[in-house]
Amino acid sequence: SMSYSSSYFGNNKCMHGPMEEEGHKDWIIKGSPAHTALIQIVFNKRFLRQIHYYVNFRSTAELENFNNLILMYSGKRFAFSPPVYNARCQLAALDYNANVDREVKRNPDGSVQQHRTFNKKSGRWSVTPVKVEKSYIHVEILQKRIVQARLTDQEGMCHPAVLAATDPRRLSRTIAPVEPKPTAVLQEEKVSRFMKKD
Repeated sequence: SMSYSSSYFGNNKCMHGPMEEEGHKDWIIKGSPAHTALIQIVFNKRFLRQIHYYVNFRSTAELENFNNLILMYSGKRFAFSPPVYNARCQLAALDYNANVDREVKRNPDGSVQQHRTFNKKSGRWSVTPVKVEKSYIHVEILQKRIVQARLTDQEGMCHPAVLAATDPRRLSRTIAPVEPKPTAVLQEEKVSRFMKKD
């Protein structure tokens, strides 16, 4: 089991230095509201079973941002071949890495520019800092490398493409478990509820 003081999940301890004791501190009075609340926490079995979630909590907001960026490059409503999908995911990763540490915008007086946002879950308005516009310097570098690779290519683009050994299309062209019939046969067998019966 993982110790609560382990540094595997980060620094799980107070960040301040040694605290100077200011005289003798009184004990909590037995039966007082503070003592009762402390007992409820310490003997709460549900809390004790889940305490490792609180101690080792890490936010997944950055991961969710990256997943949303992948959806911008390869939406779920579109079908991509494996090489195209891999290329789009790589473009999303390049975009994310190029803009992950953007600076915040500042007002003329030097204060951080804020933007209003509405949280549907809490039903409240809040403010978040506005970041500077995204830069796409990596796109220009990619374009130069693509043109350079095309100019120095000795094979050209006319030869038939060979599927990679790891390409899933080597297993099957579709995800269907059975082979399809010819299109003409399927069209004849198709029955529509809108067709008029003779």
